Amino acid sequence: MYINYIIILYLIEFNVLNFGVLKFTLFYFFYLMSGPFIFEGNIYGQYSYIINSTLPNNIITNSIINTSSLDMLSSSGQYQRITNVATPILPNDAVIKSYVDQLNIVISDITLTGTSHTQISNDYTGSFVVTITNLVTNGPSGIFNITKNNINVCGMIARVVACPGADIETILDMTWPANSPPMLFKTNVNYDGSYMVKKM
Repeated sequence: MYINYIIILYLIEFNVLNFGVLKFTLFYFFYLMSGPFIFEGNIYGQYSYIINSTLPNNIITNSIINTSSLDMLSSSGQYQRITNVATPILPNDAVIKSYVDQLNIVISDITLTGTSHTQISNDYTGSFVVTITNLVTNGPSGIFNITKNNINVCGMIARVVACPGADIETILDMTWPANSPPMLFKTNVNYDGSYMVKKM
């Protein structure tokens, strides 16, 4: 590859008028490049196209990557970050961490036992929508709107909708005491186990 590259440069610089040889050498050069090959060292390309290739351990700057996949698992088995991504605008744009953090959506699994109250977050004030999905077969589920503007008062809770367990007696309920985070509990001892809580 290196020899053909030197030949091309030589022909371009000293034998520009010899179009037949130049055309043949260029064709031969690109024909050789159509298969797998390896570059060692620094390669700088401007207005270039790389198709059906793998570029491990490289830095790509000021470029557009189209119809491609990015495998961010390094050769040592470590996941790598994609950094300095712009704030998403279009539906298919990648989402950055700060954007997700601003949405303040937290998903967690909690365990409910008996009728004991279980903390669902570390918030002492704020306004949230809380959805609970049962991970226990036939267990209860529900959606709540909760709000509190002062740590020293009890929060206000509205149960938007609730689906009882298969026994028709066990439902989910919430409380937000003063000086306390919000708590979730069952109204019956049935359906102990895990529940997925999404707070947003």
